[in-house]
Order: sequence, then C-alpha cells, then structure tokens
Amino acid sequence: MNHQIAFVGGQLLPVFIGVKEFTPDNIYFIVSQESKGKISLLKNMLIGKQYSIIVCDPFEFDSIKSSCLNIINNLKSTDTIQFNLTGGTKIMVLAAQSLIQEKNLTG
Repeated sequence: MNHQIAFVGGQLLPVFIGVKEFTPDNIYFIVSQESKGKISLLKNMLIGKQYSIIVCDPFEFDSIKSSCLNIINNLKSTDTIQFNLTGGTKIMVLAAQSLIQEKNLTG
C-alpha cells in the first residue's frame, strides 16, 4: 500500500496536486488547529482514498517529527511512504527532512 504524509498550511492546491500526482492509497494530513477545517474542502476530491487527520503544533519540531514517526512505525514492511512537503510550515518540512534522512525515505 502506498502512503503519503501531507502537511497542510495556508494553501490547499499544492496538497491536492501532490495527492493527484502520486496517487497514494492512504493519506495522513498533518494539520494545525487553524488548518484542520480546510480538509473538508478536499473531501469531495478524495473519494476512494483513505485519510487521517493528525493535529499538531505546526511550530513544535519534536511533536511533528514524533507524529510522523508514529505513522511510519505502524506501516507494514511492504508499504511505501512519501512526504508531500509543499504545504505546512517550515518547521514541519524540517521535521520531515530529518526523518527522510534518518530513514532513507522519499520527499
């Protein structure tokens, strides 16, 4: 199964394009309290996709990294994971980049 972790910030178009281009089976939206409501705008475009919404502090490096690591640790060894780094805060991207390097993943 193909999984994607997508950071949601002020703009939804980059998130949507990443989902359309890479066609993940399961999407994990990492959102802040402020951006959580934006996922409802994507629901009609996500038909047939499984997705989860994980709320975190978008400026707390360790919290973001921990949330992503928790997702990765619950995947099967045959699953693939990729990060959509086009949205969210710079801190979110830095946390993801740290995991990408540590785990040799794809961003």
